[in-house]
Amino acid sequence: MIKPITILSCLLLTAAAGFAQQTVTIKGYVTGPDTQLDKVYLSGEGIGEDTAIIKNGVFTFQVPFKQPIIAILHSAYDEEVRKMYRSAVLVIDRAGIIVMDSVALDKGMSRCIIKEMPSAIEFVQFEKLGVAAGKAAAAVQPWVQENEPGYEAKRKVFDSVYQEKLSGLLLEAAHGNGGKFSFVVTLGNSRSRLSAKVLQRIYQLLSPAMQASEPGKQINAYLNGLKNGVTGATVADFSLPGPDGKEIALSQLKGKYVLIDFWASWCGPCRQSFPFMRSLYDTYRQYPFEILSISIDKSKVKWQQAVQEEKLPWPQALDTRNVSLQGFAVVAVPTTYLLSPEGKIIGKDIGFEENSAIPKLLQQLFLHTAAQP
Repeated sequence: MIKPITILSCLLLTAAAGFAQQTVTIKGYVTGPDTQLDKVYLSGEGIGEDTAIIKNGVFTFQVPFKQPIIAILHSAYDEEVRKMYRSAVLVIDRAGIIVMDSVALDKGMSRCIIKEMPSAIEFVQFEKLGVAAGKAAAAVQPWVQENEPGYEAKRKVFDSVYQEKLSGLLLEAAHGNGGKFSFVVTLGNSRSRLSAKVLQRIYQLLSPAMQASEPGKQINAYLNGLKNGVTGATVADFSLPGPDGKEIALSQLKGKYVLIDFWASWCGPCRQSFPFMRSLYDTYRQYPFEILSISIDKSKVKWQQAVQEEKLPWPQALDTRNVSLQGFAVVAVPTTYLLSPEGKIIGKDIGFEENSAIPKLLQQLFLHTAAQP
């Protein structure tokens, strides 16, 4: 199991002047169920975190507006009863009011009806393009479970049809919508499901303002990462801060095989992989081998707390310079790369388990070589 990364964490436009002192009002109308779990939580980069209480079926947030943002809302009912989030995602490109109607806590806040704010309504419509692509793919190849016979071949058919359909729908939508913040966010969310050629083509249809937006910049960085992160490519040197603030440069590890581990404090599968990764480290540390863990956390505090909890014996760094996207096009964590002593990419895994490709490659590199006379 891996944790996908979406562009929802990249929410800022560069041009912010003129919006100071304006606000966005988010007003929700809850239809049920009747519960003592009456809290709704809001988060979003650039707006921080906030909590509202549901009173007489209504909750309200006031959010300062300086530039386009994305607000994400979930409820205490999600945390305590549903044990899973189906969060509402609100794409906001101007000051004003957003109405969340028919909020049913037991179904998840994403099931609400969005009113008033055009960009929020548009985003809901654009996201339906992915649903349409999924239906088209399922009509050709019904979805199968991973443990079913022929899963790999059937999944390839499904993914191929899905990609073709989604590509066509997004290309069509880009004509006339390339200047909308809601569309560039949708495109960013879909980036890993498109070929580099199609994504580049749609990116070129975005307006200059949307290309310069934070989601637009992330798409461009991802396109660069697709070129930079291929097997055989030499990784450009980079440096990132460690937990103590001191810079850690990739060049410091030159001459060793380096396992670069992209992870996050909030990623359960990442942290579940650490015991096995630690066993690999203990096995291969006698050879020219090192691990470099790079967190994609937005919160330095949460990253430092996780580092302290895990107490991993290899170097830790925080990706403050978008190396994960610009250099490797990482769209899910955990993702790991194995570099040769010369700095070339020789292996990649999405997810990290005993039967993954890199552990097998390490065994071939070190144990088999050591066993030879």
